[in-house]
Amino acid sequence: MQHINSVEEVLKLAEENFVPEQAKDADVTVQLRIKGKEGGDWVVRIHDGQMTITPGIVEEPDLFFETSVKNFLALVNRELDPMWAYLMRKVKLKGSKSLVFRLATMFRIPE
Repeated sequence: MQHINSVEEVLKLAEENFVPEQAKDADVTVQLRIKGKEGGDWVVRIHDGQMTITPGIVEEPDLFFETSVKNFLALVNRELDPMWAYLMRKVKLKGSKSLVFRLATMFRIPE
């Protein structure tokens, strides 16, 4: 797998690796808050097999995900274990934790 160096790159890869067939019946809103330089707030909306990622904030998302740019990139690059990061509070989740597993099925994982 190529090493990913920016949040922008992660978001682009998410769009490229989204699997619409896995999200046909989905109706999900995720708030991403990535803190630090080159971070920001994004809304990921998945509805009827379509996904959009837009900058901004949404009230009452189904899942709220917050971490630092450093930890976000470490997660994506498989340098940080997701469960350990959650338990050590390097990642904050609010909302449906089971949704994390469902979302994982909606994306191809690049080798």
